[in-house]
Amino acid sequence: MPVKIAYVTTGRSDYGPAAWLIKQLFSDVRFDVSLIVGGAHLAPDFGLTVQEIEEDGWSIAARVAFLQPETGAVGFARGAAAALAEYAKVFERLRPDLVMLYGDRFELLPIATAAVLLGIPIAHLCGGDITEGAVDDQIRHALTKLAHVHFPSSERSARRVLQMGEEPWRVHMVGDPALDNFVHGPRATDEEVRQAIGFAPDRSTLLVTFHPATLEHERIPQQVEELMIALKEHTGPIIMTAPAPDPGRDVIHAACLELARENPRAVLVPSLGNRCYRSVLYSVGAMVGNSSSGLIEAPCVPLPVVNIGGRQRGRDRASNVIDVPAKRRSVRAGIARALSPEFRASLGGLRNPYGDGHATERILRVLGDLSGREQLLTKHFVGCEGMGA
Repeated sequence: MPVKIAYVTTGRSDYGPAAWLIKQLFSDVRFDVSLIVGGAHLAPDFGLTVQEIEEDGWSIAARVAFLQPETGAVGFARGAAAALAEYAKVFERLRPDLVMLYGDRFELLPIATAAVLLGIPIAHLCGGDITEGAVDDQIRHALTKLAHVHFPSSERSARRVLQMGEEPWRVHMVGDPALDNFVHGPRATDEEVRQAIGFAPDRSTLLVTFHPATLEHERIPQQVEELMIALKEHTGPIIMTAPAPDPGRDVIHAACLELARENPRAVLVPSLGNRCYRSVLYSVGAMVGNSSSGLIEAPCVPLPVVNIGGRQRGRDRASNVIDVPAKRRSVRAGIARALSPEFRASLGGLRNPYGDGHATERILRVLGDLSGREQLLTKHFVGCEGMGA
């Protein structure tokens, strides 16, 4: 009998990077895949990205609406509480053998809780990473302790998962499947890119993605103001993608809208989509902001990245990343360095710390040889013998 796997995606952050993995799961006769789509995918304000999933041709087993009754942190907390009940209903109906979760989005916590309460093993992708400037860091570590099979993206992350007391047989360092999708997935044509953003990007173009640093919530307005002032001095085109649906998003989104209105060479898009995003990364001069994509996918180009502030603090990075504080002068200086031919030339032969683009085949190999349900669910803490714990 095929292993029944439920892959849950709630937004572009856990669909685009895993698109190649999802494709291979659907193609493998050893697995019976249920794709559960929820969260921001189903919200028009975030680009209604469920349409991209439909265009990719995958059957959607269940849809869970974006459950956020009000804005702000309280709204997100209430939405998470509602999600717990809704995903429990979905899991009870589908009865998967395994639930797969990618990353660290806050909405994954109630989803994992629902699976645990129903006795369904969890496979977690990209545990053990560090992002000290965001609440995602705490959620990611919590997911590690709720999960039963771990697919960390780097050696350092694998060691952290083991440090949290997970049994070694559960931990498989595979690399980040985002690289698989970036390396093997198709790119949009030049004409498709022009239709998506209104012009053809070149090496004078900046790709800007700035997400809320959720542990620095009070400083978000000031950080955004400093970034926008720096961007206003850039004479080339600017492509801005919408921030993640986290507390503080509205402030960032409003500032991006204002810049797009004031600057005819700046454009704000809710989501570029997988194919277009890959093409844009190969076309632009630099990425600016605080997206994990600058640390994970951008080294594949290799693309210079100006990483602003502390959201990605602690995460592994290659030498394409220029870390700067959220100060206008520092951001301007970072952009100038990133766009210099000398810096671009220095990135030749860059090694990506997140793998080699073959994470998917390693993941499938592990999934095809999983332990039984009872062994997966019975977890033992490793490392406290003789410590009085």
